[in-house]
Amino acid sequence: MMLPMDRSVAPLPRASRPARRVALLFFFACRCAVALMMALPLSFAVAAVVGDYPSGDGVLLDPGGMMLLETARLVGPPSRSLFWIMAMVGTAGAFLLLWPLGVLVASVAPRQVAGRGNRSPRRAMRQLLGQAGEHMGTLVLLMGITLAGQALMVVIAMVVGRLLGRSLNLSDPWGQVLTLGFLGMGLVAAWALGLVQDIARVAAIQHERRLIGAIEVALATARSGLLAMLAAAGWRTGLGAVMLAAVGWMGLRVEGAPPSRALLSATLHLVALFGAVLLRASWLRWVTDRVVLAYGFVPGIDPASPGWPAPAPQESLPAQDPSPQDSPPTQGA
Repeated sequence: MMLPMDRSVAPLPRASRPARRVALLFFFACRCAVALMMALPLSFAVAAVVGDYPSGDGVLLDPGGMMLLETARLVGPPSRSLFWIMAMVGTAGAFLLLWPLGVLVASVAPRQVAGRGNRSPRRAMRQLLGQAGEHMGTLVLLMGITLAGQALMVVIAMVVGRLLGRSLNLSDPWGQVLTLGFLGMGLVAAWALGLVQDIARVAAIQHERRLIGAIEVALATARSGLLAMLAAAGWRTGLGAVMLAAVGWMGLRVEGAPPSRALLSATLHLVALFGAVLLRASWLRWVTDRVVLAYGFVPGIDPASPGWPAPAPQESLPAQDPSPQDSPPTQGA
């Protein structure tokens, strides 16, 4: 049953508040752990160069950029191995975050995941972990397919840009500008594919769909409201990027003693990361409502309950008297 995209529909029932809080904090803690593991190698390499300066890494933003270039020169040779280490840690962290992300998706499901009236965070967390763990296989396959598709999109965009530049006989820097333009389009397409993956995750966990079924629901939902999906995800992604960039700039401008400066900088980054997690939860909640409105079925909810979108009434046809030719033939004498 396909239901219209009606913004006037009342909000759907959510999981209990303790369940949502526990899931949000659990996902935030796991994100912090993965971010710390990714940042430590490069942080140690940069600290070995500018760690003894009174302003710390703030010297990198001094006018002229002399220390920034010197740090890049000194860190450059070992940065290649650091890049691969950070790439491997990031890839492993992305797969490890699937379970906390599944818990977050389950917590915003349009049903009482933790049970009505359940105020025990421990019991709520146990139920959410179990629900996310049941679909880990589907989440891993979705992640692998999405990463392969995103890499293919970016590579195709770069190859097309370079071939088009050569065919048009464009010299640098216009050839590089054209390649960068196609690379940007490839990155946007990869980002949109990641949004479809989020819809498939919601379908897999909340609708209990397998891989193929979750992909079908995701594609149908994306087609039913593509512009709305891009707008809803776009402003959240932009706000998160601006927030992280602003916090990073403020962290470099913090002055004071090294211990207090490091503590303040870490606090700013944690606040920004928590804001990004809130935006992520808000996006998943938006996807949850969109899937329900487009797909029209969620197990565990009574369609007659308050907040459930009622189907459009069907007009009844007026009764007609049977015509003589439609009446059954009578046996004559």
